[in-house]
Amino acid sequence: RLGLERADTAEKALTVIVDLLEKYGQGGNCMESHMAFTYHNSFLIADRKEAWVLETSGKHWAAEKVEGGVRNISNQLSITTKIDREHPEMKEYAKSKGWWDGEKEFDFAAMYSYVNTARMTTSRSRYCEGYKLLNKHKGII
Repeated sequence: RLGLERADTAEKALTVIVDLLEKYGQGGNCMESHMAFTYHNSFLIADRKEAWVLETSGKHWAAEKVEGGVRNISNQLSITTKIDREHPEMKEYAKSKGWWDGEKEFDFAAMYSYVNTARMTTSRSRYCEGYKLLNKHKGII
């Protein structure tokens, strides 16, 4: 909401969001119950001229400019190797954790995802179905 309020383009809204993420971070419980459950956030940010996907993991983030076709988000990281903007320490952090060797192509989703959990398997199928549905109706939505 603050991106919409403070920016007049999608890219400026992206900057608002990542600046707030850098200053305040993210976190907290995702539900009203006492169960400790947190997750990171993804955003589709668009205006009439351009669109961006922003995905976060803690304070680290990657953004991809949508160049054509359709994009969706669904409880999993979807930005892989096409990264148009990024947190300045994102790659170095992945390297320090042993997630990336610094040699092969950097894949944000592969480096920052919890891919071996049941939740991620469910998210993958939901993401794929959403993508198929958007493609089916591309140009008429």
